[in-house]
Amino acid sequence: MEIEKGKLSTSREWRLILSESSDHNLKEGKHFILEVVGQLTPAELTLQELNELRLLVFKLAEQLATETGRWRVDFNGPAVATAKHWHAHIKLPAGKDKLERLVG
Repeated sequence: MEIEKGKLSTSREWRLILSESSDHNLKEGKHFILEVVGQLTPAELTLQELNELRLLVFKLAEQLATETGRWRVDFNGPAVATAKHWHAHIKLPAGKDKLERLVG
């Protein structure tokens, strides 16, 4: 289900959708996906567009979060992505949901 849509400064369109696939970490929270209309690969986007999209995903996460700072944003690199098009995941835990901490 599309939640929000807009355009980058280059007029490229994006959309935010509520994911219908479950996330094993989220029992009560929500999982959103930000993607470019037309499902373009990272190679088809300019560096400016990629930078705008990265900033946009963090802005949307903060706006959508029910608790300030309680969100996770995930990006997959082209070599590990299950889908070839550029997209980002916004995960918003709620209630007793816990997202595992990432450590490197």
